[in-house]
Amino acid sequence: MKNTKVTETVLIVNPNSCSGLTGKNWETLYNQIKEIFGENPEVAFSQNLVMEPPRQGIFKKFNKIVALGGDGTVNEVENGFFEEISLGNSSGNDQTTPA
Repeated sequence: MKNTKVTETVLIVNPNSCSGLTGKNWETLYNQIKEIFGENPEVAFSQNLVMEPPRQGIFKKFNKIVALGGDGTVNEVENGFFEEISLGNSSGNDQTTPA
């Protein structure tokens, strides 16, 4: 099977996180991240959280996905993995949607 992944890791970054310090200090942060991962990870910036990257198939291209932001960023990245899945947990299972 042919490996089509360019890099193993993608960073999904909310530059507005930490009151904008993530964006302001991005160059320093990115250099530290490169040292930690030992590679030059791909970066996807998101001004309004991150719902768009999952729709572009970003989760299929990488082995590691790192959310860099606050709780909202992490939540949106998690939702990107499961946007097509609905799990029912009610007694009548009426919360599910057919595939």
